[in-house]
Amino acid sequence: MQKFGANLFINSTYVKFYGTTLQTRMAVIKTDDNQLLIYSPIFITDAIKQSLADMGKVSWIIAPNKIHNQAVADYIAEYPDALIYGAPGLKERCPDLKVDHVLQGYQANFLDKDIDMITTAGNCFFSEILLLHKPSKTLIVADFIENMTKSTSSMLWFFKLFGVREKPMSSPEFRLYTNDAQKAQEALEIVDSWDFQQIFLCHGELITENAGGIFNRVCEKFLDKVEHRSNLSKGLFTQISKLQ
Repeated sequence: MQKFGANLFINSTYVKFYGTTLQTRMAVIKTDDNQLLIYSPIFITDAIKQSLADMGKVSWIIAPNKIHNQAVADYIAEYPDALIYGAPGLKERCPDLKVDHVLQGYQANFLDKDIDMITTAGNCFFSEILLLHKPSKTLIVADFIENMTKSTSSMLWFFKLFGVREKPMSSPEFRLYTNDAQKAQEALEIVDSWDFQQIFLCHGELITENAGGIFNRVCEKFLDKVEHRSNLSKGLFTQISKLQ
């Protein structure tokens, strides 16, 4: 487990994604009373179990959007007393998965005084849970920002087919399925008001410098893309989202 600031830890692995290799990672927040929050859990290993046991008690597990769910069941089995938090759509996509609370909107001091939470809005496919971890001044996201490089994916050319470039940007799921720019902007403006100096993300290089400026640039390009999407495109991807 790698430290990524005060009381914030990360663990990375590689997964197969449509025949390619993709880096993914999870975040672990430790509270002052040694409770642990796991954000976007990766597949559990004996080493991860030992690290978590050394750190404290796993109390909360967050599946940040409905497609970041593959490893959640393993953690439920290992930590049956932990509360499971999911984004809208997770229960419908995974009806057999235990989900104690579905999160939506904005909550200051979420679960602990050191954590704020908000869900993204305006997307017909999914919402995503974003966190602010105050002690480490870290914005925590899953897919809203990706920062792909040759070192984080063996087939960067594949992702370029979906508009991914070697720089921080919103994921294809956000750019293709967000139909309501105003709702999206309202949520992101709250995130912009948060005090963060680095960005944890599940896919790609972590952002440790100029985090606020990078976040603003990503949001500006993302919202501009949404505003200029045609009604035909919005209608098409709305229908596609119903099949996923």
